[in-house]
Amino acid sequence: MVRNYKKRKENSVNEDDAERAVLCVVNNGMKLKTAAGIYNIKPTTLYNRVKNYKENITLKSKEYISKHTVYQVFTNDEEYMLEKYFLRMSKMNYGLTYVQARERIGIPIC
Repeated sequence: MVRNYKKRKENSVNEDDAERAVLCVVNNGMKLKTAAGIYNIKPTTLYNRVKNYKENITLKSKEYISKHTVYQVFTNDEEYMLEKYFLRMSKMNYGLTYVQARERIGIPIC
């Protein structure tokens, strides 16, 4: 483990600014780097959004979400219920091992 670990931040883009920047590039003919600088968006992100806009993918129909939620096994509600269950079991001095917890959930152990 690194001595001074710095957690990576999720670089989220303000959707209103992104939409305005795309419209400036497409309608007004503004250059990508200029619009990216004005609206504080990375040029690569703006390039991809303009490309998608030109391919008739509207900005509102496509949701930009965290890439970590794609690999999520349980929904947020299920994770919350499991968290409450495991905390309650540990408070009753019936802590489960990692293998026992996976068996209770129904995830096969490899």
